[in-house]
This record gives sequence, structure tokens and C-alpha cells, in this order.
Amino acid sequence: MIRTIATDELESMRRGNADFLLLDVLSTEHFRDDHIEGAHNVPLTSPDFLQAVERAAGSKSRRIVVYCADEACDAAERAARRLADAGYADVMTFLGGIHAWRQHGGAQEASGPTTAGRAAANSAVAVDRAAPRTAESDADSDTRA
Repeated sequence: MIRTIATDELESMRRGNADFLLLDVLSTEHFRDDHIEGAHNVPLTSPDFLQAVERAAGSKSRRIVVYCADEACDAAERAARRLADAGYADVMTFLGGIHAWRQHGGAQEASGPTTAGRAAANSAVAVDRAAPRTAESDADSDTRA
């Protein structure tokens, strides 16, 4: 079963240093413009969506919180279903997406014109201590290895 969480619960998880992957499933362009601090970007439309999530999560047992634009957007729900069907054990959707997070006053970041995964991280975040990453940047780093 996929659980839905609200802004307060996401904030509590972040403050409590919970180990989870915060996953933005919107387009790379949208992610560059605005995303929740510490989020990884794997667009739902990416042809290697499941493989990119697996690289970011590291394990199918790791908790994943998926979000998209707002309550009218169903990308997070569709992504969460795909992940659950693929065997991910602990998948949640964040109700309201980036819009609700903005309304709450939560920490956001924009990556500007550079690829989000290459943007410098100014501080460690409870969600994931690595710089924000996109499926695109993960593929780039795979080809450089």
C-alpha cells in the first residue's frame, strides 16, 4: 500500500534526519527552476525511470517519498505505483507537491541554467547529504567512470 503524507510529516522526516530518498518526478527543466532542497530528479517520462531510481535509492528497501507539482498533478501517484509494482517496499507520495511545500515555506532550491546534478550544494540536508541529482546527471557520471 502506498501512503500519502502531508507537508508537516515531510518536514518532520527532514528535521529528524530520517533516511529517505526525496524524489521529484517532474521534468528536468521544472527541476532546474524549482525543487525541494535535497531532492533527486528522475522524470517519470524518463525511459530508464526504474533504473535511475534504483541508482539513486541504492536499495528497494529504502523509503522513497515521491512528489510532483501540486494536487492536480498525478505524476507522483503514477510513479509511486510503478515503484511499488517494481518491488520497492516503502513508497510514499507527498500530497500537494512543490506547490504545497512553497506554501508551507519549506526550503527550496533552483539549479539555474546548469544541470541540477552538477549544481553545488551549499549545505548538507537531512534527506540526502549529496547534491541534488537528476537522472541526466547520473547518466553523465556513468559515462565518465
